[in-house]
Amino acid sequence: MRILTYQVPMPDGVRLFTCVYLPDEEGSYPVLLFRTPYMDETKIPNQCEYVEMRIAYVIQYVRGFAPSEGDFAPFQMECQDGAATLDWIASQPWCNGRIATDGFSYPGMTSLASIVSGHRSLVGAAVGASANDYWRDTFTEGGVFRLRLNQQWALHRWQVHTHTILDPPVDYDALAHHLPLAEMDTACGLPPCPFWQEWMQHPHRDEYWKSFSYESHIPDISVPVFFYVGWFDLFLEGILKNFQTVREYGGGLARKGSRLLIGPWTHKDTTAPGHPLGDTSLPSRDDAKKEGTHFATECLLQSTPQESPRAPITYWMFGADEWRETETWPPENATELPLFLHSCGLANSARGDGALEPLPPEGPEVPDGFVSDPANPVPTSGGHCLYPPCGSLDQTDTTACCDILCYTTEPLKVSLEIAGPVKLILFFATSAPDCDFAAKLVDVFPDGTSWNIADGIQRASCRSSEEQSTPLQPGTICKLVVSLRNIAHRFDEGHRIRLTIAGSDFPAFERNLQTGESGFTSDKYALARQTIFHDQKHPSHLILPVLQA
Repeated sequence: MRILTYQVPMPDGVRLFTCVYLPDEEGSYPVLLFRTPYMDETKIPNQCEYVEMRIAYVIQYVRGFAPSEGDFAPFQMECQDGAATLDWIASQPWCNGRIATDGFSYPGMTSLASIVSGHRSLVGAAVGASANDYWRDTFTEGGVFRLRLNQQWALHRWQVHTHTILDPPVDYDALAHHLPLAEMDTACGLPPCPFWQEWMQHPHRDEYWKSFSYESHIPDISVPVFFYVGWFDLFLEGILKNFQTVREYGGGLARKGSRLLIGPWTHKDTTAPGHPLGDTSLPSRDDAKKEGTHFATECLLQSTPQESPRAPITYWMFGADEWRETETWPPENATELPLFLHSCGLANSARGDGALEPLPPEGPEVPDGFVSDPANPVPTSGGHCLYPPCGSLDQTDTTACCDILCYTTEPLKVSLEIAGPVKLILFFATSAPDCDFAAKLVDVFPDGTSWNIADGIQRASCRSSEEQSTPLQPGTICKLVVSLRNIAHRFDEGHRIRLTIAGSDFPAFERNLQTGESGFTSDKYALARQTIFHDQKHPSHLILPVLQA
């Protein structure tokens, strides 16, 4: 194997360190491109196996990492740098004019950034756990800042970029409580972080975020792409949207040849040990990575793309513990089932009287309420976060608290399968000018243990627009839609379906200060009284995508 190294110039003069791995024989070869900010060898694929396949393997480090020049500004330059790198590769004597890209997580985003250029030499790609729009998929969810993801990933990347040694290391659990958020970079001992400060100045989806969003470029993809992600991965919704857009609007080969695989994983391939949703016998995410790379290399080696006999979408059905295939998402036989919230005003905790029923309220019902306290937020317990305990976890201890509302069905007489987006339609009033609502879909087992299946969060002031805030009028009843994301799960006979509602999910997400001010710039917060209505005029309800037999 021959190894060549280059400093590849970008249009603005910044040079990126690039390693090229070639077979010993002189000649031109198809090229697989991998662009990354990570220097950990465990995150770099094995170059030898591609060289043995007579494929040239190119690893490029993004701006600000390894010997690459420039400043690291997450996501912002990847489209431009990816396109320039493709131009450079295509001009090299060791390239035969066929290039594919590969990557998972940040390298998955650089893979996607490269292929939206529509470069003439591209023939295929593998994209794992990538965003569609950075404001929606990485910076916020439902208008709520993804605190732990951004503080730990972004600030650690800044620490690596600046070669800063911190002793003792950052205690991210303690740092999560620091306000205002704009001070987090220096509060943990790092030099001021330009991109962190830039983020703090753009709390809404404005032109800054739109300028490096993929959303409007996905229809330009013209090569087949293998998308893959886990159900508990924070990038699930972005991958789904990317795949659906390519299948509907992409070029001919992209439409016909692209595939989607959704497995039983978190972003880090971690699950809850000892539980059916976290059984160690579940398929590994590494297998999906290998399948994606195989897809990309097949695109390189096949002069004519081979049509797969399988349906374009393969997904893991929790509960049934099996792979399923479908032509569309949601599957064509999925229909919406509303389950309405009911209680006598005492739905606090799993011991309360909150019920979920298919029949809507026929008259007045006593609303439920709880106090949301930013000083004592509801702790993150599972879900699609990155650093706190994630995946499916037993919610028994969490749902024992009175600042969480619980609504539960009777034990199911027959099993119920769902596949598709889960939504909560919520009618509420608050004593504050702003608040958040975090919701979970939970499977309650006959032994009383309860395991989260899907979750989501929504900021009330962002209910009408993601580009600006609309303050609440305290005491006024408002309607809010909370997306609990997509999931495929079978609730077995004898199990119960539960919905939980809280005012926070911390530290996965920032705390709403409930003063109308942003936690980016303020350190003052206030208690708020939240009231949930479920009467005939205000029928709060959960919507499940039920599969019909």
